[in-house]
Formats: sequence, structure tokens, C-alpha cells
Amino acid sequence: MRNSILEILSLLIRELSLADPTTLDLGGGGDEDKLKRELQSFFGLLFERFLDLNSYVRSKVASLLLKTCEYVFLLPLSPSFLEY
Repeated sequence: MRNSILEILSLLIRELSLADPTTLDLGGGGDEDKLKRELQSFFGLLFERFLDLNSYVRSKVASLLLKTCEYVFLLPLSPSFLEY
């Protein structure tokens, strides 16, 4: 169950990273800021799973984060982006 949630988070990160912030309707103003916050919260959830007791879940997180390195992000990401 946890691995499927992780896979869904990875797919959401991929879809948001490929989306143009001007065409998204995320509710409220500041779509670019909202998109950055959404991506940051999804990455935060993935990083929390590194603390899981199950080693299979931790290895799944590592493989999903490796896969996210291949994504093309349309927003410029700063090093402080991943601090949660």
C-alpha cells in the first residue's frame, strides 16, 4: 500500500514538473508559487518515507527519486527548494 502511494506521488511530481504554470488552475492566485509549494510538499512526503521501517519502502523511495532526476522541470529550482 505504501509503495503504491509512493508511485502515485512520483507520477504527480512528473505531471506537475511537465506542466506549464500559466495553464494550470490550482485555485487562487500565484500559480507559480502554488505549483512550487505543491512540488515541495510532494517531495517532502517522499523524503519522509526514507524513515520508514520497511527497507523495501526505503529502496522504492530511492528508485523513485532517481527517476525524478530524469524529469525536465519547467520551473527553475533552487537548492533551497527541497528544504521542507
